Amino acid sequence: VGGYGCTNSNEIEITMITPPPTAKDQTICYGDTVKLVSGCMAGTEVHWTKNWMDIPSRVEVPEGFQERLTTSNTYAVSCYSHETGWSEAIAIKVTVKAKITPPTITAKDVEKTVIIVKGETIELLANACNRTEWKAEKVLMADTLNKRNAARIQVKPLQTTTYHARCFADGCYS
Repeated sequence: VGGYGCTNSNEIEITMITPPPTAKDQTICYGDTVKLVSGCMAGTEVHWTKNWMDIPSRVEVPEGFQERLTTSNTYAVSCYSHETGWSEAIAIKVTVKAKITPPTITAKDVEKTVIIVKGETIELLANACNRTEWKAEKVLMADTLNKRNAARIQVKPLQTTTYHARCFADGCYS
């Protein structure tokens, strides 16, 4: 009995694309170094652009580029595969936190250069911040939370010593 043979077919077109970068926005301290890492898929070329909004004078920089920043900046990055072409480009914003003012250091009851007897106790004061880190000869001596906006430490130097204090706020140092 005669029948009709029916067949059904669908054509499926598969388009391959280059996966986009996975880099994320960053926030760094004033004067810190940013390192540009794209997260592009292995085997693709990475194209970073510095000052990306300035079209006539864009500057390309390599993967892993490092730069010390004192102001916020935006970079663009895209990935390129010889088989699938360019990925979507993404903009990465690097926000630089405000510069922290260093403290003023004084010796209690002394106006200028301090000369003391070896082993004598002297009190040092640092003001202008809520948390102060004290160092002598690059060795951490104290990390103090300040009361009434002044940090105090007592020292007994056995030789001429330089003392340093720096403020700590919002994850950054002065």
